[in-house]
Amino acid sequence: MKKIFSCLLGLLVSLVSFSQNSLFEELVRKSLLYFEQHELQKFEEVYPSLYIAYLKANIPSYQEAVDAANDGNTELAISHINELVDEDLFIDEIENDENFTALHKNKAWSILLEKVQSIKDSYNEKIRKELKEVQNRDQGIRLLYLNTKNDSLKRSLHSYMKTVVDQDCSTKIGSILDKYGWLSADKIGSEANETLFLGIQHVDNLIVQEKYLPMLRSAVEQGDADGWHLAFLTDRILMNQGKKQIYGTQKIISSDPEKSYIIPLENPDKVDELRNSMGLPPLEEELKEEGISWNIEEYKKNSAVIEEMYREYHERTNSKER
Repeated sequence: MKKIFSCLLGLLVSLVSFSQNSLFEELVRKSLLYFEQHELQKFEEVYPSLYIAYLKANIPSYQEAVDAANDGNTELAISHINELVDEDLFIDEIENDENFTALHKNKAWSILLEKVQSIKDSYNEKIRKELKEVQNRDQGIRLLYLNTKNDSLKRSLHSYMKTVVDQDCSTKIGSILDKYGWLSADKIGSEANETLFLGIQHVDNLIVQEKYLPMLRSAVEQGDADGWHLAFLTDRILMNQGKKQIYGTQKIISSDPEKSYIIPLENPDKVDELRNSMGLPPLEEELKEEGISWNIEEYKKNSAVIEEMYREYHERTNSKER
């Protein structure tokens, strides 16, 4: 479920805690310092690094590889790194990762690097690297937002995220889609393929989202994109239109659990069946991870209240945009 995990982070649907390390915390500190001092060039150089630092702290195979390398267990370390490479993770970072310096003299390390290079050679590297930069900005700014406690600073970051980062990223992704179409994972790698979707999802511009929805739908039908990409974008468009969603992917998350709720569903009785068709887990399972309880009968009983909260949310959102 690595892709779903990454996506849910990117969509800001959860405020659950996650592991951190000293590198991550130092990057957060520097990023916020540069942002507060309006040193935006330095800010843009630092915060994108948060995403890789976050992955390294939260993906078990990476930590297990580091532990094995530190223990001198080269075979186990290489095995874990191979797991990461097979998931298209860290293929740009592994070669120069200081945590694995002790492995460099081993023949298995050379074989591993040959494997990584072979994977890169099979991709459109120019496009993959462009999308990797987009992904690091898209996810890095969201991680920084989640780790900012000052309310005023948080509002400023959110504004920068939506008006600068998301706009830049969607423009770059739009130009790639217009020129190449929806490139499949075997052409650019799974992370870059996912980034095509995230950039369009996050811009929250109906014109842009509706433009690329048919392209994404066709890509899913041809096996060039995952079904859950289509489910999320479909629901996001419906939410931006103030309509009920189909797959239950969109939620309003509040620091007050009583004010957190799922956007009204078009067909709550069939939502899990619809989710399954798109490769998504049952709604109860997903919501539980986000600290929201789900009971379909309770939802139906409270639907009028939820729909009124949603209507008010949509009106507030639209008034801010005008």
